[in-house]
Amino acid sequence: MEIGNLNSTGKMNGNDCGDTSNAGVHQTDWRLPNIKELQSLIDIQNQSPALPDGHPFSAIVSNWYWSSTTYVVLSDLAWIVYFVFGDSDIINKTSSYYIWPVRGGS
Repeated sequence: MEIGNLNSTGKMNGNDCGDTSNAGVHQTDWRLPNIKELQSLIDIQNQSPALPDGHPFSAIVSNWYWSSTTYVVLSDLAWIVYFVFGDSDIINKTSSYYIWPVRGGS
């Protein structure tokens, strides 16, 4: 899992993330956001990406992003958010989509 790689090596998809905020080395407490955290980024007035004007993020891919929230009814499914229109849905955990690592909170 890429979050594990980010925590252990400071890399995602084989690329160094450039995080040296921990006394010159990468942080080790990255995690997936829960569905409420991910949905809190959405602005449905905008599309592709469905983020508010002036957001601080760069290189956002308008696609589906995983949350850490498991679907209560079926534990092999998890919630995802579509950053084209801001929709949320559930999908099998074996599917491949983007991740948006976060730190802090829960």
